[in-house]
Amino acid sequence: MGRNAFLSRSRSGRVIVPLAVLLVLGLCGAVALAAHQSRDDDSPKAESESPTSAEPSFETGPVVPDQDVPEVLVLDTVGTQLVSGMWTGFDHDLAGAVSAGVEYWSAYSGNLDPGRGEELGAAMFSESMLAEFDAEGLRAKALDSRESIGIPAEGEVPEGTDLIVAFSNYQTYGYEADRVNLLLLGEATVYVDDGVPQTSPVVTPLVMVWESGDWKIDGFPFGDLDYQALVADPGSLEATELGWYLLTR
Repeated sequence: MGRNAFLSRSRSGRVIVPLAVLLVLGLCGAVALAAHQSRDDDSPKAESESPTSAEPSFETGPVVPDQDVPEVLVLDTVGTQLVSGMWTGFDHDLAGAVSAGVEYWSAYSGNLDPGRGEELGAAMFSESMLAEFDAEGLRAKALDSRESIGIPAEGEVPEGTDLIVAFSNYQTYGYEADRVNLLLLGEATVYVDDGVPQTSPVVTPLVMVWESGDWKIDGFPFGDLDYQALVADPGSLEATELGWYLLTR
């Protein structure tokens, strides 16, 4: 899926968020971000690689969700430090890892300010991830979102236009003290100037690692999961049947 495909527009120009795009602002947004890694495009190595080979290496993990995690996990609503409106500094435990993942990706994927995207990315990605991204890569997510919604790359976001990403369910696929393979389920809602919000489910895989006294995002897909088969309305009976656990505050 291309970097401009998480939202599509009808011929009338109205923004449509298709339910078929099941990984909106989740897996596809994460992988698109990886395409902006800093590298020398003229090097022999870059010429010989496919477009996807530059993405971060994805760790293989178990494909069955963990059963020994809370069925209702209470998120930490605040950390210890605010970075451009996003909390960092979460506890060194499972709840802290999940709270960080929810906070980070909600803020980053819902952001429409490229400059803020650079600040958020610098705070939430691991050192190894940041070594792969340049400033353009960290700003790209907001620019892609603006283009897909249909607003200029520069200038203020038009009044009445917004992008909100909220998560309400989670799974883990292998966790230990310093690493959690986290999968989040939620919704992305686009508000446009006609006042009619468009909503789509979001499935986001995040590899969370404990680094330098805080949780960081160290990668995206993990294992051999059928993400599409795990999509459901957040908080629904179907979500429960698919093994999703609840998040609450």
